[in-house]
Amino acid sequence: MNVNEVVANRAHVLHGGKLGEKSIIHPNDDVNKSQSSNDTFPTAMHIAAYKKVVEHTIPCVERLQKPSLQNLKHLKMW
Repeated sequence: MNVNEVVANRAHVLHGGKLGEKSIIHPNDDVNKSQSSNDTFPTAMHIAAYKKVVEHTIPCVERLQKPSLQNLKHLKMW
């Protein structure tokens, strides 16, 4: 719930409010639309992991693979 409260407070400030004022943006009703964190957290983790694999891990493996393939071709083992 803490993240929802932070997001709700930030939205309140972005709409011209001040911290500590009663906000019209409710952390549970407006920010997460009453979704269970048991549903949203695993989904967010899957998205973050997928993004990291696609943007970082795969390009690094491809960079490591290229010289290895060139060495194998040079040694006529491939």
